[in-house]
Amino acid sequence: MYRIGQLAKLSDVSKRTIDYYTQIGLLKTAETTSKFRSYPEHSLERLKLIEHYKQQHMTLKEIRKQLEMFDDDTIAEGNVLEKVNQIQAQIEGLEKEVLELQPLLKKLDENQLQLLTKQLSAKGMSLVHIIAMISEGSLML
Repeated sequence: MYRIGQLAKLSDVSKRTIDYYTQIGLLKTAETTSKFRSYPEHSLERLKLIEHYKQQHMTLKEIRKQLEMFDDDTIAEGNVLEKVNQIQAQIEGLEKEVLELQPLLKKLDENQLQLLTKQLSAKGMSLVHIIAMISEGSLML
């Protein structure tokens, strides 16, 4: 269990923001006999997920819908298809950004290119390969 101050510190999110997320139902407090509000252990991961979605420029309404889908034990086929469509739209956006980057990448010398490649994490590189395979149609979901 976390008190709001602990959760704020661990997540690097303000108490006011946590309070707001609680008011609008994105976070839920735990039932306790204490006069202090407590949040269950999973609240930290949920808060990190909310912040991740915000970085992806999702609205709070979209985030709520996404979290509701995760909370639902029985995920409807339509929800899965909707999520796949969202991912596809994101992939298309990333493809566009990659195309915009290509002229800049061609201007890098060999040392700069090697440095850039080293900075990409293994997960990042794997994701790039998966995105490329999906967009080429050689990997089906």
